[in-house]
Amino acid sequence: MKLRVRRLQYVFATVVVLLASGFEAVAAWPQDDIKPVIGTPNNEFRVVNTYPEYWVDGKPFLMHGAAFFYHRIPRDRWAEVLLHLKALGINTIDLYPLWNWQQPEEGVLDFDGHTNPRRDLKYLLRLIDLMDFKLTFRPGPYFTDEWRNGGYPDWLLRRPEYGMSEQSILEGRYPLWSQLQYDKSEEAATKWLENQTHLDYTRRWFHDVFALVNPLLAENGGPLINIQIDDDQALGRENYNGPNFWRYMDLLRTYAKEATHNSAIPYYINGADMRLNAESNDVTAEPFWNTGQDYQSFGPGGYS
Repeated sequence: MKLRVRRLQYVFATVVVLLASGFEAVAAWPQDDIKPVIGTPNNEFRVVNTYPEYWVDGKPFLMHGAAFFYHRIPRDRWAEVLLHLKALGINTIDLYPLWNWQQPEEGVLDFDGHTNPRRDLKYLLRLIDLMDFKLTFRPGPYFTDEWRNGGYPDWLLRRPEYGMSEQSILEGRYPLWSQLQYDKSEEAATKWLENQTHLDYTRRWFHDVFALVNPLLAENGGPLINIQIDDDQALGRENYNGPNFWRYMDLLRTYAKEATHNSAIPYYINGADMRLNAESNDVTAEPFWNTGQDYQSFGPGGYS
């Protein structure tokens, strides 16, 4: 046990020194005969998007991931916690860049911690890259992390198009249509598609947050290997998700692709036990990956 602690302390010290010196990790990836969809600038293989099989670094890849809720952890402990995750065998960090956390006021974006050290997303991304994790990125716009207002900025929810009372906003309630999606995802998607303010601001948010992570995309030699669109879509077999649901998902994916300069890494949703799963989507030309479809429901609100 003491040896393991000393080893972690040594690695932690090394990480701190490398970060202080501005070190940037460069990884060499093995060649193989798999035809790549995404390649690094020197044409070495990284991610192969051959739905539904997922290849990374020249071999089938199983994400052994852990969500990292950085906004709840002091900045000076991020490296320590990540090292413990590495010791547990975690190979992928699952990251939610919460919209209302990173943009506390309209026109005020904080990705470097100047308003709060826990908003220093730039530093966290450097840590993740340096420690040789893969990265999955979930930019929302909706988050179900039991987080205030589902991640939507309160200054945005005060606009009349969202139909929320001041009391509901102050209580941290989710937007109306985000609540509706758990029972009637088709109706919720239709409402979002009709809300041009929502679409415009979401598109702008994607542009801002992806500008930060684009250098880390797999095709640029970085660890970002997939992107989740929205959150908790169309859960449950009694929840109908029809053509407008897929149109809304596809529109959000289009915004993400615009912001990533048409990155070809997989884009996925995480609906569990869907009535009409991703393979039933005949609306969009490109399929969606779905990480949650293998889950089955047992009892009210239970998944296993």
